[in-house]
Amino acid sequence: MLDLSDAHRLARGKVRDVFARPGRPDQLLKTLRGTKRIAYARRRGVRAWIKRRAGLGPYRYLLKEYRCYLRVAHRAERLDRPIPIAEFGSVVRTDRGLAQVAVRVPDAQGALAPTLRDLMRAGRDDAVPLGPLNAFVRDLYDLNVVVPDLTAGNVVLDASVSGGRFLLVDGYGEKAFVPLRTWFPAINARALGRGFARIAAGSPLRWNGTARRFEAQ
Repeated sequence: MLDLSDAHRLARGKVRDVFARPGRPDQLLKTLRGTKRIAYARRRGVRAWIKRRAGLGPYRYLLKEYRCYLRVAHRAERLDRPIPIAEFGSVVRTDRGLAQVAVRVPDAQGALAPTLRDLMRAGRDDAVPLGPLNAFVRDLYDLNVVVPDLTAGNVVLDASVSGGRFLLVDGYGEKAFVPLRTWFPAINARALGRGFARIAAGSPLRWNGTARRFEAQ
């Protein structure tokens, strides 16, 4: 079991914390927030008891992410397209519960990659490379990636490839009991458009919903 008491926390989200993996500078560990684990354990009722005993516990969200990643990777292979989701793998035990192992996406200097939100807040007209960003947009549409929580904070710029590429690091996977967005790409396309419009609102970019692309203001 990994001890993360002295590990450097790199990011904190609503659901998970992100740590550098001790001894593995090329990897990250995503752990479920302690408050979320406690809240899950305190749920009342027979249904909650059955889920704790027979289900995946508070880690069910991982199954949704794995399913989404596999489905997208399979479609990307058939269409000969890149996978627009940052690589991740197994889970390991830590003193903060199970942690998902993820590849550390770097910036040009080798530090942690900036999010799209960071780039938008940089205050420079050229801070957000539109070519890679719109390539990422096309991949999400063409591969029908379901992203219920599409925000600028869940997208990062990977500088390890020539010209850079944007990748999803969180917020993906079908949440609905009936996966309409997975079954019907047109429904998912409308949801993606609304998500990109929200990202553009208040930013130095404009979302062109007809052309499905970001443009400079």
